[in-house]
Formats: sequence, C-alpha cells, structure tokens
Amino acid sequence: MFLVFQASDVYFLFRCGEMEELVYIHNSSVLYDNDPDWIVYQEVFESTGKMYLRGVTAIEPQWIPVFCESLCRSEQILTQPPPFYDEETGLVKCHQKVSYGRQGWELPIAQCEYPLRLQKYKLFAQFLLEGQVFPMMKRWTPLLLSLPITMTKPWAKLQPRTQSFLKILTDNGIHRKEHLQNKWGASNSPSFLLDQYLEWVPEASHAEVRKSWPPIGPT
Repeated sequence: MFLVFQASDVYFLFRCGEMEELVYIHNSSVLYDNDPDWIVYQEVFESTGKMYLRGVTAIEPQWIPVFCESLCRSEQILTQPPPFYDEETGLVKCHQKVSYGRQGWELPIAQCEYPLRLQKYKLFAQFLLEGQVFPMMKRWTPLLLSLPITMTKPWAKLQPRTQSFLKILTDNGIHRKEHLQNKWGASNSPSFLLDQYLEWVPEASHAEVRKSWPPIGPT
C-alpha cells in the first residue's frame, strides 16, 4: 500500500496527500458504490483523461497515526481526557489532536504514547508511585510522605524527594515498565531506584521496602 486518500465532495473522487490533481475510484472497483471516507491504494493509472486508483482498500482514520506515524503530526496533547498509564502495554499514553500529510488533514482524536519530553517522565513517576506500574507497590502508597501527583506539579522541584526520583529516571531514560524490568533484571542493578524511593516512605517502613525490593513480585 502507498499513500492515504481522503474523500472529496463527489463520492468516487479523492484527494491524495502527495498529488495536486483529484483522482477517481474506477467504476469496476467493489468500493465504487460504498463511499469510503479514507482509503489506501497500490497504484495510480491514467485512463480516458482521468487518474484512477488500483488496489484500493478502505481504512479507518484511527489507523493512520498507528501505521503512518511518520506522515502524521501531533497538533496538541489534550488535558481531558488526562494522560494515563496503559497496563497492557506498560506505556504512558495520552489523547492527541493529529493531522495527516503536508496538507494537514485533520484526523479523529488519537490515543497514543505520550511524546518523549520531561512531562512524560513526571507522569511515569506518578503512576509508578501510585502502584499502577507494579501493583506490589500499592501496599506502600498510603504511607507515602507526598502524594504521587506531586511529581507533575509546577512546584514539585521544591521537594528534594521529587527531584531525586525524577533525576534517576531521566538520567537512565526510564519512562516505560519494560525499562525498569530490564534494569532490575540486570545482575548488578536489583537495588536500582531503592534509595530514591525510600525518601518517599517513613523510616519505619524502610526495612520492609528493602526486603521486598525490587517490587516485581505478586501483589
């Protein structure tokens, strides 16, 4: 498949992201009468003075940011719905306004991985402290000396524990569950992040936390 097309006002007439002229679905195509909004194609050919598409397949616009990521542009990260942790993939995700191609065709709101920026590390730290990333940590969440959401607040840098926690994550490029799993799986790093986490819990709980670290076991 090649480029994505978007339907024009005429049901068999399409605009292409890389062509100025309008193109047609040939009347021999099974999609000719189906009026799809978005399609991909295999070939463009000229016949009877018009440009036609061959090998046409209808697609959903939600697929475009997933399979044509390099041709899409993120316009805006939405605050509502808020960013969230996806337990299935281990990623910090968000909802974004996305456009396709150099013409900037608007696509439906896309659910995608949060872009790699400092806020992503802050959000991952929050979800980690809440026990969303490793459920075993939920047992200590009620004991935390600061609320996990503190990680994303503008004044978070005023608290040393938030800064040290964030710094070790950013210095090691850790913003996914698999990153921590790999780090703890290394023979010389099972205590990674332990000292920084101990800053978040009362001293009376330090022995229990040390004994259970890394927190990748059952809940």
